[in-house]
Amino acid sequence: MGMVIRIALTILAIQTPYMVILFVCHRFGMKLLSELLFLWFFTVLVLIIPISKIGLNWIFGREIRTMHEFVRALIAGGAYLPLAVPDQKEEEEELVQLKRDLNNLARVLKESRSRIGQRMTEARRDALKYRELACMDALTKVFNRRAFDMEINARIEASDRTGARFYLLVIDLDDFKRTNDTHGHQAGDLILEFMGKVLRDCTRGDDDFPFRFGGDEFGLILAEQDRGRVLAVAERIHERFQENPYGVKASVGGCVYAGNTSGGGPEKLIRAADEALYAVKMEKKLKTSTGCHSTIIVA
Repeated sequence: MGMVIRIALTILAIQTPYMVILFVCHRFGMKLLSELLFLWFFTVLVLIIPISKIGLNWIFGREIRTMHEFVRALIAGGAYLPLAVPDQKEEEEELVQLKRDLNNLARVLKESRSRIGQRMTEARRDALKYRELACMDALTKVFNRRAFDMEINARIEASDRTGARFYLLVIDLDDFKRTNDTHGHQAGDLILEFMGKVLRDCTRGDDDFPFRFGGDEFGLILAEQDRGRVLAVAERIHERFQENPYGVKASVGGCVYAGNTSGGGPEKLIRAADEALYAVKMEKKLKTSTGCHSTIIVA
């Protein structure tokens, strides 16, 4: 039975004797006593409303404030303590039932938020994986041309802003077409995979950016300020690639971008690197180069 109903019945029980006495006095002509009792009865009725309000506020106010804070914590998604409730009974006060329902609601919300958080984490992981797949060359496991186009623009913008230099190396596989035609596409794929591994082994995490232009053309962006180290990396790529089982060799050329002083954009940078690569190939034809360009052009 509800608390409010019990309070109302209690007040009615208290007033009932007075109502009976008032009826008896009125019935037997006790006018003065009847009037006094009526005045008392009326006064009590008038005072019931404010007294009941004060009583209800005193009885329920703290509980309601506690539940209000509980609901606000739920809405905010923060930590909360379950509302204290007694062991469940068949008949419970409305406030106890409400507390129990709020605790159940909190449990459901917590489980739902946990599931949503888990699914969002999985969705972010899948999105990252698909983005990486979209930017990676499936065969060689280095970045593809699309990723290079975005990266080179970002590097140029950063260099223009900070003045930090970076280097672009371009790599071409000598006589790859003839080897591919002679030994088949499987051999060609193996050679390309081998170059991808060489580039990955010669780079340093996120600072360097190995990529495949397409076909047998590769490249590498180096976040390096020391020209001598860049030449060492180019030589290491050239030497490591010679270990491939078909004896295919690589030509490496490169250029440096030095911020706003260089001028131009990606096209000029790529053209300068291609010119360095062409110079390497010409030197090899003249038997004056081992395949790694000895100088780097300034873009």
